[in-house]
Amino acid sequence: METTENPSKALCQNVSILSEKLITFVPWKELFPIRIGLAKLGSGKEPSDRAKTNTGLCLCEDSAGMFHPGVTTGFWRPQRLIELTRSPGCLMALGGHKLPIVDQRRWGTLGSANIPKGITYLHAHVYSLPLIEMLNMFTGIGGCTSDLVDFDLINLSEVDPSWNHPELAALLSPDLAAYANPAAMNACTADGVAALNSQPMDNLHWCAGSWGSLYPLSGFTSTYGHFADNTSLLATRALAKIHRIGLGRKTFGEEAQCHSKITPWLPKSQYKMSMFWPEPEKQKAHWIGASASTWGMHRHPLGKDDAMYLLWQYRDCCQTASQ
Repeated sequence: METTENPSKALCQNVSILSEKLITFVPWKELFPIRIGLAKLGSGKEPSDRAKTNTGLCLCEDSAGMFHPGVTTGFWRPQRLIELTRSPGCLMALGGHKLPIVDQRRWGTLGSANIPKGITYLHAHVYSLPLIEMLNMFTGIGGCTSDLVDFDLINLSEVDPSWNHPELAALLSPDLAAYANPAAMNACTADGVAALNSQPMDNLHWCAGSWGSLYPLSGFTSTYGHFADNTSLLATRALAKIHRIGLGRKTFGEEAQCHSKITPWLPKSQYKMSMFWPEPEKQKAHWIGASASTWGMHRHPLGKDDAMYLLWQYRDCCQTASQ
């Protein structure tokens, strides 16, 4: 079988995050709309299952069993950064520094230094990037801020054996067997249409819209298709992996107003994505599963085969006086 170039020798790109890029590479209008009580500030995409109320008021119980009244609040916030790189151990967001990962078994290529032709494999690194907290924005809604308040690396695919072995990844997703049939895969077409016209379908959680199947949660995908679609699919899988191992929470809907909920399935309509590098989306973000034909066909400069995506997360919360 023909193979591609050894991925371990790929150049580690320097895309330092802690710079003016945090201002100029971010589509800030995606913060809107912001809902406080019955008031709505601005316009834009919202999850259809967000918390809704006729009064704008809410009630939350604390750890002592006391109930506190509050005002419903809902808004988007830039929350995660996912980088996809061919070079193992390459931390593009941290100035292009490389971790000393030289064991071939860590190259993510099934124990080989080569990848079969027609297949793309990329390492995925997930960072916490709570820009609202880092830039001290929205100080009046402190009770609705993130549980993570600084830039930090929270997951590395190089230390996850299931990322480079689809068979192991299937063990983390035993429900995959229920979706490995033509009917389930055909349903992903509807998810792709929904992502373009309204929002992705959360009940089809095995789909990533027009990008393909979300499972298995590994770093392999076909090279056929556009760079933006392929890298978006792998970024979405990395995000789904965070949820599957208990590090991701559902933060929208009435049940999440007082406390976010751990969920093993990816709530797709809770997230929006904007390419951060190599060609940033500075004007708007897109839903998970939205075809790159509408936002990303020109976002693959010559020689730039790695990518970074900013994840926007919707947050419903109950802003109480005690907070």
